[in-house]
Formats: sequence, structure tokens, C-alpha cells
Amino acid sequence: MASEQSSLKLKINGPTQLSIEDGAGRRFGIHPLWLRERCQDAQSMDLLTGQRLQDPSDFDLDLGFSALSEPGPGQLHVRFSDGHEADFAAGDILAEAAIPAGEHDAPPCQLWTGTLTDLPRPNGERTRPMPI
Repeated sequence: MASEQSSLKLKINGPTQLSIEDGAGRRFGIHPLWLRERCQDAQSMDLLTGQRLQDPSDFDLDLGFSALSEPGPGQLHVRFSDGHEADFAAGDILAEAAIPAGEHDAPPCQLWTGTLTDLPRPNGERTRPMPI
């Protein structure tokens, strides 16, 4: 995937159009809802716990980009049509966008086979029940 990711480029195609371009020159649009869901600023998530402050299903389905800019190499500043502004590292967007369809960032599923030989056992100490 690293070589696949290195051949991808983030492109600002217009003031309100963002896409990823692969090594063959094919462009794939970045949907504003997809990007808005990935905002990691203090207005979008609790920076201490990582808990989202908004449910992505509550975003306006007609959400768009109001403005896009590249303030520095590998940096992207986005203003969304709902007024929210956020900064992204292009590498972070590309890393997730390069995940092949049908895959995700979780480890592959592994079925349980019953081959666990040493079952975990309590250490024998009795514990008091928790008060209700």
C-alpha cells in the first residue's frame, strides 16, 4: 500500500472541488461529508477523549466545500458550506483513501477454533460483590 499511496496526489480542482489523483492520472472526488466526518479539531471532537461532539448522521446531506486552500506543502485548509473550517494533513487523507474497497483499518477477522489450551482461571481470591 505504501507504493500505492506514494502514487496518489491530493488535488484542488477548483475553489470547491477536491479530488485524489492516482499515478495514471485518474481522479476520484473527495466527498465533503466524508471529509467533514474526519475533522479532528476542538469544535468536532473532545481533544482529551477523542469523543465526537456531533453525530455525522446529523450533517446536512447537501454539505459542500465553500473554499479550499493549501497553506503549505502537504497541508489543506477547508471551509465547509455549514461554516465549519478545518485543517488536514494531505498524507492523512491519502492514507485512508488508499485503503482498498472492502477493507478497513481493523485487523482481519479470525474465527475462533477452540484451540486455546490454557483457559484463564481466577487466582482463587474471593472478591466482595460491588455495592449497588
